[in-house]
Amino acid sequence: MGSNVGNAIASVPGASFDISTDAGYNLFNKSGMGTSSSRSSNSFSGSLEEPNQFGKCLEKYELLEDTINFISIGIEPLGLDFGHTVLYHTGPVRCVLPSHLGGGKFFYHLSCLLELKKNRESIILEYGAYHGREPTYKNYIHYVYGEEKGGLRFSKMSVDDYHNKIYNGKKGACIMADLFIEKKMTLQELLIECKLTQSWTANDYNLPTHNCQDFIAKVIEVLKVERTGNDRTKYSHASGKLFYPPVILNALEKNDMPTALRIAESIPIVNSFFEIGARIYKSSNK
Repeated sequence: MGSNVGNAIASVPGASFDISTDAGYNLFNKSGMGTSSSRSSNSFSGSLEEPNQFGKCLEKYELLEDTINFISIGIEPLGLDFGHTVLYHTGPVRCVLPSHLGGGKFFYHLSCLLELKKNRESIILEYGAYHGREPTYKNYIHYVYGEEKGGLRFSKMSVDDYHNKIYNGKKGACIMADLFIEKKMTLQELLIECKLTQSWTANDYNLPTHNCQDFIAKVIEVLKVERTGNDRTKYSHASGKLFYPPVILNALEKNDMPTALRIAESIPIVNSFFEIGARIYKSSNK
């Protein structure tokens, strides 16, 4: 049976997913500077025992074949509270600045929690300069490119554990849950789509230009993720800049905001005047 499953996994077309289980380290970036972007103050009872090779391989295959039902995006603070304090007090100024000056690029680690259709299991999907096992995670960690190359990874995680990870006692944490997936697909299909134009190994990680936020923006693009009418920032570019990193806000707006309104609200200084029209539009589309 083990041989058949192994052959089935190896023969998944176009996937090229490694099932290596080598131990390693979880790094914030490839230079080794800074703190792990997945580390939080909560403690999980993770086991450091060597995982069962067959069990890990089978679980990975089953997760890849499952369909994504729902998504939530976690915005996790990094570093000192000073940075989040500055962002908070400069909010009124950032509302009228271009979105790329809105802040958040270097202050937040982003990941997503995907609820899968079969048994309604949920997994965390994240990108960083990661290698090997994460001692604070309860379950197997599956690397898309294998543990040797590291980078993009996913692991089973409950909603409660995900909330504990994101809301780790620092300022600025939030989870975007009012989201709708327009394009349903399996986890494997999502990962293949993300890999078509960009590579997400640990060596590809670059904090300013190719980081966790860029990966989540790619997920939003592939799944065509939209905010629901309950989201307080929908149709409001100025408000969105106060809560979301610019790359995420721009990715969402391409999917759920009318083009004319999106262009108008991106104009510096005068964009605040379009907030009235945005509020009226939102009210009429509830």
